[in-house]
Amino acid sequence: VSHQLAPFNPASSKMTSTDTRLAPVRKPRGAIARRALVSKPMFVDLVRLFDVLILALSSFLAYGLYNITVLGEVETWPVATGATLIGTLLSINVFSCFKLYDFGQLRDLRYQWLRTAAAWTATLALLIVLIFLTKTSLLISRGWLIVWWATSLGGLLLARFVVKHMIEVWQESGSLRRQVAIVGATDHAARVINWLRNEQGTEISLVGVFDDRSARAPSEVAGVPVLGTTDS
Repeated sequence: VSHQLAPFNPASSKMTSTDTRLAPVRKPRGAIARRALVSKPMFVDLVRLFDVLILALSSFLAYGLYNITVLGEVETWPVATGATLIGTLLSINVFSCFKLYDFGQLRDLRYQWLRTAAAWTATLALLIVLIFLTKTSLLISRGWLIVWWATSLGGLLLARFVVKHMIEVWQESGSLRRQVAIVGATDHAARVINWLRNEQGTEISLVGVFDDRSARAPSEVAGVPVLGTTDS
């Protein structure tokens, strides 16, 4: 016998001990969630750390390629190191202002490439202003700044491509999704499943439904298979 499910409102839901059970994270009670294998905040922090390393290593590479190889000088090394430190610290704030570390945007390669190029150019422009204000422009080679900008930009753009690929691989494997099991093969469980699909989207993975009343439980609920009892 078919019947129509009433619209589900998480905020007004009231449950009894025989209904579906749920973890309390701004969602209706009825699902037991397990943390994703890959922490998104930690991953974003790692991306930020790699950006800093790319800028620092590119600076040293640029100094070696231009100042040492082309100009044959090493006397300005301390000044270049100081400029590298200041530029790297500036980049942390500028990149955040350009929203480069929004996890939802890390998968958008066009967004990342355009904003990364703009953010790094703005960072170097601020550094040049500081160089002139501190009257150290005679000690810092413009050629080194140009090579540093180019090598860093190449490294940053390549890193964004790698990050996008890693996120896609983890999404396919489910490492970025919370594993959710529904307890209770009831009509309310169907509403919970539909709500999770609509509100959480790709953030979760529904592994199945469990019900201790195995004799009366259907084979599936809202397309999610009933896998057995909570002891299985």
